[in-house]
Amino acid sequence: MHMDVAARRGDCIASRKCGIECRSAPPELSVGRVFRKKFLQYMNDSETEHPVRRELKKAMYHWVLRWQRIDNACNSIKELSANCWGNYIFCDGNENMNPKAGYISVLGSILEESRADLRLNSEVSSINYATEVVVKNGSLFRPDGCTLPVIVKCRDGREFEAEHVMVTPSIGYLKAHPNLFSPPLPQGLQKAITSTGFGTIDKIFLEYEQPWWPEDCEGIQIVWTKDIPDFDKVVQRSQLVDGTVEEMKQFWVRAISGFDPVFNQKAMLCGWIGGAEAEYMEKLSEREVGEACTQLLRRFLGRSDIPNPKRVFRSQWATDPFFRGSYCYHSLGCECLKEDKEENHLNTPVCAGMSDGHKVPVLVLAGEANSKCYYSTVHGALQSGMKQISHYIQSTTRSQWATDPFFRGSYCYHSLGCECLKEDKEENHLNTPVCAGMSDGQKVPVLVLAGEANSKCYYSTVHGALQSGNETNFPLHPKVPQVHQTGISLWAASVGMTPAVSVLCCHSIIVDATHEQGDLQIFTFHIHINTVWLLY
Repeated sequence: MHMDVAARRGDCIASRKCGIECRSAPPELSVGRVFRKKFLQYMNDSETEHPVRRELKKAMYHWVLRWQRIDNACNSIKELSANCWGNYIFCDGNENMNPKAGYISVLGSILEESRADLRLNSEVSSINYATEVVVKNGSLFRPDGCTLPVIVKCRDGREFEAEHVMVTPSIGYLKAHPNLFSPPLPQGLQKAITSTGFGTIDKIFLEYEQPWWPEDCEGIQIVWTKDIPDFDKVVQRSQLVDGTVEEMKQFWVRAISGFDPVFNQKAMLCGWIGGAEAEYMEKLSEREVGEACTQLLRRFLGRSDIPNPKRVFRSQWATDPFFRGSYCYHSLGCECLKEDKEENHLNTPVCAGMSDGHKVPVLVLAGEANSKCYYSTVHGALQSGMKQISHYIQSTTRSQWATDPFFRGSYCYHSLGCECLKEDKEENHLNTPVCAGMSDGQKVPVLVLAGEANSKCYYSTVHGALQSGNETNFPLHPKVPQVHQTGISLWAASVGMTPAVSVLCCHSIIVDATHEQGDLQIFTFHIHINTVWLLY
């Protein structure tokens, strides 16, 4: 007897941890072929079972195919490479974590601790990168010595120059915009993009006034036992297992795997759909989507009282011009993850040549598709970005301290006959303050030097420069409160960071006002700066 079945989540779940060993598979072996071979073997081993039970097993098998094509964002799991199947790694801990304010809250937290200049609504039209560069004052430039290696042009006419650029679009966007880069990306990188699969998975949210499902419901999974949709083929034709071909307007709901209650929402279900049917769904109105889902639920649950949702929300990744799909999968013929084929790997940096034959990275790609173990996930994308930036950190860009007019060299050394650090030769010591006389015969310091060369023990280092600045305490006139000595000491410390951060050229320090506070006379200082250099 045939029947429609609504199975709760957990009745049959097949995942990337299915236990099928695929690492030694032939090059063109697909995940779909492995699944089918194992299932047919399983069915052959249970030939004596009751026909109804065998039909249910067949129905569950086709549900698994449907779920796997959704989970992997492909049209058929026969498109998936069995060689790459075992690369995916599940994270430990809670698999379901939902930020209360959405992913924008994650971005907000990052920006709170960043000085990034975030430009929204700035669609990029082209990225031009240099193939040859020169080093000038520690920075990379095009051979003209004025223009930075990468020029990013936006559709609104704005242009941005940069030494290095990280580009993070989806693989779908890169496939749809092969002319985004000028000159074109290296052949190996282009092959890595074209050989990486990219498809669609969408969510359909149905919001109700009140939940009509049981409080302990964990999900409603749609298992067809008659009119079974056939997702066991690479080319999809809205076809049933029995060979019947339906129109897409009737067929698309058969691609929905099920509906789950949404965490932290009072009365909302989330439906899952993928492949060409998801792309069709995106073009329907929200009313049409809600009505079709309602009819599907009524049919499988045998309840005519299920109401239409009051609101419908759905993702539209395929029709979004900046995504063109959801996330990647590793298709047949994929070579991007072979360790010995780095030239075909998405993580390969685009480099520019230097006159001495060295190459330096000027452009890298990053995103979920770059992650070997966590592709298709947000944490995979984040990890990829952190990994790809290391190409720039480890690049061999040469410094030019000697020709830099603001340094004229790197750091100090103590030469023959050096007396600057002898304790009994204070007049020759770099830490000796420059003083001015007062009418009462006392002297007050008006200028001090600080930096790595002032440090007796840590010269040539950044921490030596910092220590030098912190140890430069002005022995001020007795009437000047200690708090101001501390303030000037901190100012001196900032001057002491010259080897690494900045140079402040001080013009004067003027006491321009005093006022009484109890028995204490307070001085107000103005520090006049005539030059600020931000060095590299």
